[in-house]
Formats: sequence, structure tokens, C-alpha cells
Amino acid sequence: PDGRLVAVDNKNKKCLVYNEKLEKVGSYQLSYWPQSVVAVSEQEVAITTDAQYKLDILRVNKSNQITSDRSYKVTTEFASICLKDDEHFVVGTIDHTTPVRILSSTGEEKDFNINFPNKKYPIATSACTYIRNSDKVVLTDKYEHTVYIYDVKTNTRVIVKDDQMKEPLAVALGPNNTILVCSFTVNPSIFQISQTGRILSSYEIDKKFPRSICVSRDKSFLVVTNACVGDRKLQKLKITN
Repeated sequence: PDGRLVAVDNKNKKCLVYNEKLEKVGSYQLSYWPQSVVAVSEQEVAITTDAQYKLDILRVNKSNQITSDRSYKVTTEFASICLKDDEHFVVGTIDHTTPVRILSSTGEEKDFNINFPNKKYPIATSACTYIRNSDKVVLTDKYEHTVYIYDVKTNTRVIVKDDQMKEPLAVALGPNNTILVCSFTVNPSIFQISQTGRILSSYEIDKKFPRSICVSRDKSFLVVTNACVGDRKLQKLKITN
């Protein structure tokens, strides 16, 4: 919320803090390979891992010192994570028949009242996010080249496909509760999609194989990371209306 960026380095098992200039100002060595991170508050972050079946909560103080706070055991492997409300997360599963689940801040798991397809997503083939004001779940399917928008209240879905949107993976909420999706291809782009499934715009980025995307709390900028061997980097982009 104060403009700092928290990221996880999967290969080197680290949690990292950057300032608004993307200068690294904090680092913490983890004992596991992290998958995703979400800021819970101004001084807490939650991290998912694919191997140790736990949700890890770290404390990040104003001086960028990172300490382990608590961990909760879970029964499912989780990758992507975002906030649902003050006490729950929405998480994307790995190799589970339910691709998106609800996880409480104390590690309790439950499912949405949604008829998801009985399909397991291996790691790095799908991601999810949640639109709080309309109670909708967004799920990307990399190899089906599809974005699904599920309405929790009506148990219906919108299917988004486009010839230009290949291998959608990373997803986040953009301005006015639009959906931002990164296309994981050699010619990657960020697509802005309405909640009704209409593609509003696209922007080609100079980054091969974008893996994760996040948007600042005030929706003024976004940061993209990639998974290209030998050319890994963070990229900050300004959002304009």
C-alpha cells in the first residue's frame, strides 16, 4: 500500500523488497521454492509454495527488514494468490481437480460454489485472480489460449479467446476492475479485458515469456516479471487512461 514492491525469487529461494525505483532494499532467505506472494497489509505478506504444503506469512517493517511470522499447513499445492477479503485469499491450485480455491488467513481451505471443469493444471500453466466488487473469479488456461471469467453468484462463465492472445498466463486486476492478462509468447502483450469478456486494448511489451504481473494499489502502474533464461528482469509500466 505504501508503494513498495514485494517479489519472490523462485530459483534463489528469496523474498525481495524493492522501492518505487525498483531498487532492491530488502532481502530474506527462504528455505523453500516460493511460487507467489501477495501483500496482506502494510507490514505483512503471504507466500505460496508448491512443495511444502504451507502458507507462509512474513513481516516486512518500514525499514525493509523481513522476518518470518507464522506458517499454516495446507493440504493442496498452491501457486497464484490474491486477496479475497480481509480474512481470505483466492489461490490457484497445482495438479488439483479444483483449479481455484478459497484459503483463510489461518490456513483453512474451502471451495467456491462454481462448476469448474474437472481439469488439473500443472505448475505454470494457469493463474487466477478475484474481482471483489462483483464476486467474480478469473482463471487463465495457457495451453487452451483462454481466459475464463466466472460469476460466483450465478455460477456462469464468460469464455475469452482471441487470435492475438496466445498462451495467457499472468493475470491481475487493472483500473476500473478491468482484467489485465499477459500473453506468454515470443511476442508478448498485455491485454485489457472487461468483466463481460470484451478485449478493450493490448500493449506489446519488451519482455519474453512474462510470468507474473501485479498492479499498484492506486492503479497508476504495473510491474511484470518474466521467465526467460538469461534475460530475467522486472519491468515497470505506467498505466494511462
